[in-house]
Amino acid sequence: RALRAAGYTLDPTISPKVSTTSDGRPAVVLDVRHGKRHVEKIPLTVDKPSFVQDIIEDAKLSDRIGRLSVHIVRSTTGNAPPLRLDVDMDESGKRVVKWQNYALQPGDQIVVSKDDRTFLEQMMSSLRPGRS
Repeated sequence: RALRAAGYTLDPTISPKVSTTSDGRPAVVLDVRHGKRHVEKIPLTVDKPSFVQDIIEDAKLSDRIGRLSVHIVRSTTGNAPPLRLDVDMDESGKRVVKWQNYALQPGDQIVVSKDDRTFLEQMMSSLRPGRS
């Protein structure tokens, strides 16, 4: 309960240790929550890093959903709870801001949904400390 209260989205259908595809390649889980939920494992490239914006563009999520709300759930070692990495979007809600375009690690769960906040809610969230 404490993890849910802190904003973590823990889904019992997705193992936090899922880090490879069936053929053994490193992978992340893309969890799109827009209307009907869609979960898929996406292989990572080995020769260069993959970033959050790469996944959003490859899946054409901005075209399909519009303004996006994105966060990453990253498993940790030992018994520590997973990390939740919030991903801020630019004013259009379609591009990740440069300083939060995280490099993805095998096993990351990228959770994407439609950003339904009002203009006032968006402005208030941008005024929180640590945000620009």
